[in-house]
Amino acid sequence: LAMSVEEGHPELCELQDSYLNDRHFPPSQQMLGLKPIIDEEFGLMEKDDTDLLNFVLQTNKDAWKGPLPTEESKLHSQELPSKVTMLHMMVGAIKRMILMARKFPAMIELHDTDQMKLYKSCYLDVMIIRGAMAYDPKENAWKGPTSDHDYKIKMDAMNDDATGVNMFEKSIRLYTMFKEEYRSDEPVMLLLNMIVLFDPNVEGLTNVVAVKNEQNRYKRCLKRYMFTKLHKNPNSTVQNEYKSLLDRLATVRTMTPGARGIMVEHADSMAPLLKELL
Repeated sequence: LAMSVEEGHPELCELQDSYLNDRHFPPSQQMLGLKPIIDEEFGLMEKDDTDLLNFVLQTNKDAWKGPLPTEESKLHSQELPSKVTMLHMMVGAIKRMILMARKFPAMIELHDTDQMKLYKSCYLDVMIIRGAMAYDPKENAWKGPTSDHDYKIKMDAMNDDATGVNMFEKSIRLYTMFKEEYRSDEPVMLLLNMIVLFDPNVEGLTNVVAVKNEQNRYKRCLKRYMFTKLHKNPNSTVQNEYKSLLDRLATVRTMTPGARGIMVEHADSMAPLLKELL
């Protein structure tokens, strides 16, 4: 791949080297004399995990490569856009989500109806998580994900007096629930995106097993990434931090009805893609 963990996230290699240097021998739990961990999937990242994370990072990079198209760029140039404008802005992000997802073999192998069910189920969750990734607490605004997307959107645009849903307050509350070290950690947040995308609990899936197996790959990868990142902490701390991240996903899900309500209110102004997903 054009970008590897080593190139895009050298801190991961440094963490792994630090782990080995601290211990002076292979990091087996028994050899380290540590108390057994409850979940044996926690441990240093193996080649399969690193390859998977590299692929996630690269597909995300590819999806956001280059400047925004002209019309999309005009929409993002407004610091305080209307809700209708924000809905139009979301179309581009959803298209990139789908473009990224369709590069994963596990998604391609699913029947088209299963793919659409997953997209419809997760797209708002993914948009909320990506909002957390883009949030700048100093300016209370979303910022573009790369230097090619140099825009800033004030969070006040999320207020919705008409429906009585204050998505502004809910969004800020969610963002602060994520520890800053994780919210700003691209591998952590992208793996959470993948866990949300491959949700085996989506109603009506024909191949639940395949979706569950794929979700478990990202959960295992996140566990091992967290273990590597926090290897100097007690095992219980690593597991609690991982559980806390999954709890945040449950919080994200509670926000989607409010976001969907805004979409319903402005359904007549929505692009065809959003209408189909709605």
